[in-house]
Amino acid sequence: MEHTARVPRRHFIAVIGAAAAGTVLAACGQPAPAPTAAPAAKPTEAPKAAAEPTKPAAQPTAAPAAAKPTEAPKTTAEPTKPAAQPTAAPAAAGAKKVITFWQEANTPTAQQGWDAHVAAFNKAKPEIEIKRVFQSEMNNIIKVALASDTGPDCFQRDIPPSYHQPLVDAKLVIAMDDYYKSLPNLAKVFPWAKKRATIAGKVWGVPHEVEFIPIYYNKAVLEKAGIKEIPTKSYDDFLGVCKALKDKGIQALALAGRARTQPGHIFSVLAMTTIGKEGFEDILYGEGKWDQAGIVDAATNLKNLLDMGYLPKDVMAQDGPVVQAAFAAGRYAMWPTGTWSLMGFEDSRKENKDFNYDYFIPGVANSKLQYPQIAGGIGGGFSIAARAKDKDSCALWIDYLMSPDAQKIWTEVFFQIAPTPFDASTVKLPDIPKKAMELMSKGPEMGYNISVVIPSNVVEIYWNGLGGILSGQLTPKDWASKVQAEWEIAKKEGRVLKP
Repeated sequence: MEHTARVPRRHFIAVIGAAAAGTVLAACGQPAPAPTAAPAAKPTEAPKAAAEPTKPAAQPTAAPAAAKPTEAPKTTAEPTKPAAQPTAAPAAAGAKKVITFWQEANTPTAQQGWDAHVAAFNKAKPEIEIKRVFQSEMNNIIKVALASDTGPDCFQRDIPPSYHQPLVDAKLVIAMDDYYKSLPNLAKVFPWAKKRATIAGKVWGVPHEVEFIPIYYNKAVLEKAGIKEIPTKSYDDFLGVCKALKDKGIQALALAGRARTQPGHIFSVLAMTTIGKEGFEDILYGEGKWDQAGIVDAATNLKNLLDMGYLPKDVMAQDGPVVQAAFAAGRYAMWPTGTWSLMGFEDSRKENKDFNYDYFIPGVANSKLQYPQIAGGIGGGFSIAARAKDKDSCALWIDYLMSPDAQKIWTEVFFQIAPTPFDASTVKLPDIPKKAMELMSKGPEMGYNISVVIPSNVVEIYWNGLGGILSGQLTPKDWASKVQAEWEIAKKEGRVLKP
């Protein structure tokens, strides 16, 4: 997710939630260079009951009813206690164990969901108090905060290699393999999701948000242009829609190019149409090359969208919150962004009755590929700091966040889905989020949001180069060669994912 001034996916949620449009931008991005000092984080308002040992926290009335969290799902072989040993002495009788948790989103809707999570967890584990802190600059400060012993005990943040590797290398987070073996809900995390959180053979956190990147469209704008249906037989169909919109004087596509991650999002979509899931896995796990024809073709298609006027000329100056609001207001017809934006779109619908939206997956550019080829995978996640004094309590909190009770809150409040067994038909959702949830429940069939599965040294070249292509500083072929050179270094150092 990244740009010059890093605005993480869930920070956009916080920013846009306060705006009149009530919308959200998300961006799978990278950690920005760490500042010399971490700004003070403002604690969120935790439910009042959290401070009373004899009562569970009061659940907000607007939150969906959570199932009783006292009945943990049974596993075939459930140890009586976590394999990892706590580093702190047991608390005195009657004293609460307090752990600090940094969260990334702070909109009213997100607060409602987090309040519900804490209330449900407190009913099951009243001896543990969760001190929630909203951290709007998570990616900018987390490394320096952990290194200076001013950070959280556990935190919410993307955990694939492009994000997490610097923290792993600095020994600032712990591997959680033992907890996966001993805690009931972590044991149910899909293996494919754990693989995307694995570095050097160990799982350094818990992957949380299954996501994909479609192309959203403003239904009223397309109807105004006379487009009643979007054909998806081929990539040329998508270009035909863009041309029809341009001919009507409508800006076809939005892109927040100022956020380095946004060009990465649309490139992932385009790469899935040229080389597909299996083609990218050949690069990721096999002997495939970044400078192959299919990758160069996808980068060329990105440049062509700009040259043909389908992307705005000032695409690299566009900021996320502005683009999101403009899309909801009808100034852009389509916007390639991730399912992390669903909560914001639904908030926009509440504030603007004229806004209605849907999404589609563009047809393939390579006729040898089967449709659909979907850019997706894992976004958010949870980690435990190496300095945490009570790692076991942190693990119990994260285990709850992957439970069936928590899944109901994730889906019905946040419009997110954790990579655990899930039946989309059992939740109450608006039509478009429900449609997306049904697709996300098929996580293993998705392709890749490329930036989150490549090493941190490669992702810098990847993002910067895509910006260079859009600003006319690099050719697609030169960019692909630069990425390939950095990829070879990462492979020699053992930093790429293993199959």
